[in-house]
Amino acid sequence: MQKKKSFKKRYGDLRRHMQDKEKSWEDKFKQLEGQLKEVTQKEIKLPKSDEDIEAWANKYPDVAAIVETIAIKKAREQSAGLEDRVKEIDEMRATASREKAEAELMRAHPDFGEIRDSDEFHEWADEQPSGYKMHCMRMTVTLVQQVVQLICIKQTKTLKQKNLQALKMLHVL
Repeated sequence: MQKKKSFKKRYGDLRRHMQDKEKSWEDKFKQLEGQLKEVTQKEIKLPKSDEDIEAWANKYPDVAAIVETIAIKKAREQSAGLEDRVKEIDEMRATASREKAEAELMRAHPDFGEIRDSDEFHEWADEQPSGYKMHCMRMTVTLVQQVVQLICIKQTKTLKQKNLQALKMLHVL
């Protein structure tokens, strides 16, 4: 029976000791938590104005350099994305412009597709000086219509001359 009492007493003493230690650690933990919270509230005051930012950067130059590097990297990434979008929009605008010009030309000259695909047109274009070709690439629809009109007139004259030659050969004229 003596053993049981001494065991119960020891067990009770150990339990009480553990509870005291647990309470002590819990108090220390809460104290440290409070100190950390207090320090972070006092220490971290985010800059709001340009002057605050400059003062903060002077106080923490290493951190400011890291933040600046990250900001520059992010800005470059966004800039690259925007450049791609602008390029895509420019290409779409050029395509739409070209299609609109072709539609206007087709209305003015329904045979424009045939003219553009004809060997005679390409031969005529090859005969033109290179500066003229570059100028033609930047011409307005109205000017292109005039060029096509001139080509049509030239084709008509050439066709008439060929027909006249054929008729002369047959001794009709």
